Amino acid sequence: MRCSHANKDARYIGPVVIRECRMFHDHPEARQLFARVGGDNTYSPEFEAHSQRILGGLDNCISLLDEPPTLAAELEHLKAQHADRGIGADYYDVSHRSFSLAIINQ
Repeated sequence: MRCSHANKDARYIGPVVIRECRMFHDHPEARQLFARVGGDNTYSPEFEAHSQRILGGLDNCISLLDEPPTLAAELEHLKAQHADRGIGADYYDVSHRSFSLAIINQ
């Protein structure tokens, strides 16, 4: 059974979490990885849309936790998207720590 954790306020959470995370502050070189989605201006519509895609992907993965084969397929898809953009594994640790702290502090 799939369930969504999104609500009507979810569209406001993404940009706040992304802005409040210290990834760009602590790792300014990471900003270049977001150049195609307006990473130079975290208030831009492009970056806000990307923030929503990040949280949408996270919500989707959470909703698939009880469907391991489907979750594995989704994670492979996301992995391929990011591999094509040259995003190294080290940035996943950086983003994980940054997003976790931002969410905890909300």
